[in-house]
Amino acid sequence: MSSHEPLDDAPRGDLSVLELNTRVKQLLEIAFPYPVWVRGEIARTPRSNPRGHLYFQLIDPSPSGGQPEATVDCALFAGSRIGVERRFRDAGTELQLLEGMSVRVMGRPDLWPPAGRYQFVVQDVDPAWTQGEQALRLRRIARKLSSEGLLELNRSLEMPTVPLSIGLVTASDSAALRDFMRTLEESGFPFRVLIAPATMQGVTTPAEIVGALAALAASPPRLDAVILTRGGGSATDLAWLNDERLGRAIAAAPWPVVSGIGHEIDTTLPDLVSHTRAKTPTHAATLLVNRVADFLELLDQLAGSVASSALPGVRIRLERLDHLRSSLVRSSGYALRSRHSALSMAAVGLAAGARERLRAVGIRLDGLVGLLRALVVPTVIRPARRRLCDLAEGLIAGAAAPTRRLGARLGTLEDAVRAGDPVRLLAKGWAIARDRSGRVVSRVGDTGVGERLEVSISDGRLSTTVEAVSEESESSKHEEDGGQP
Repeated sequence: MSSHEPLDDAPRGDLSVLELNTRVKQLLEIAFPYPVWVRGEIARTPRSNPRGHLYFQLIDPSPSGGQPEATVDCALFAGSRIGVERRFRDAGTELQLLEGMSVRVMGRPDLWPPAGRYQFVVQDVDPAWTQGEQALRLRRIARKLSSEGLLELNRSLEMPTVPLSIGLVTASDSAALRDFMRTLEESGFPFRVLIAPATMQGVTTPAEIVGALAALAASPPRLDAVILTRGGGSATDLAWLNDERLGRAIAAAPWPVVSGIGHEIDTTLPDLVSHTRAKTPTHAATLLVNRVADFLELLDQLAGSVASSALPGVRIRLERLDHLRSSLVRSSGYALRSRHSALSMAAVGLAAGARERLRAVGIRLDGLVGLLRALVVPTVIRPARRRLCDLAEGLIAGAAAPTRRLGARLGTLEDAVRAGDPVRLLAKGWAIARDRSGRVVSRVGDTGVGERLEVSISDGRLSTTVEAVSEESESSKHEEDGGQP
């Protein structure tokens, strides 16, 4: 007897498992005739099946961080999911349920009788609640860091005057990485960039960014600044950056951190903790380029200032010494002539010292300019010149073989043209016959007895009259050809 067959002596009134589950389902429908709103925190990353249904788990987290106080499985079926996604788009964001996110959902509790599985069937998700919870979480973390004096810590570091050694934290092979690097390369300045890749979206984002910052801090030589950047995204995408561990890592960084998240509307925790906030990855790179350019401009201004201010001062002092010398000579007479000589020598020495000082300043400025040029030339001009030489040699080597082939083909064509030249044929004894209209006679059928012809030979023309016409037989053709078929 099968174990699934009912016993004949089973007591009347007993319920099968399916009947039990069906009655529980009916009781749930009676207890919840209308949908209800439920708040909770997403415990695990939601999963979607091929039919478009979305499954996740809501919990009431424990205040102590231990096991959740309550758990319920949730299902957002494809039909309801389309409407929820539309409402999120109307609110200026997108539906993206993430682990750890606090949400407010509407639906009804349900039980599936065949499996006895209890779940909450979601019909709607409140976008305003989701966005508000993220903002509240950000304010909570920022307030905590501010109370510990960490919010201004990185901002208190001084940005170097010439930040050429840069660390970059962003996703590998991302648009943010390409935009940032292109802006630095177009400046022509010798930037050196050390890249520490990190995932910029997902549950591992905070830990990977913290690890990337630690790797940059341990890599010699010391960096001038570090850029943390990504190419924007929705408020939900950026929520991964609002992590207390990441805020503390930026605050403790030994160099200024520039936050270039790429989203001007939404504020993230790195924007609040970093030394400088940039609108986009390109803007972050432009800040560095402008700082180096400002330093070069300052050097030019200093050189001009020294040249314009030092020389007039020396000239005034020389004139004053000359005036004093003349006055002393006129008033003191012969007794002061020796002193006059000493003053003259002092004036010459002062002038020489002033010129020597100006020369030293000029040499120092020339050295600084030469140093900058030496940094730029090896990294920018010499590699470009070397690449141009390689390209020229490749073009010369690649063009030689096609040129020889074309020359050989041209010689063959030239020989063929010369072989068919009528002048050469006439010189060999051939003749060309034309009728009165100038048409070439190539067959006996083109003329007749009594017709006048003009015959061209190598050194002139002959006029003749046809006296007889005869066709050449096939046998005679073969004889002329040497009997060849």
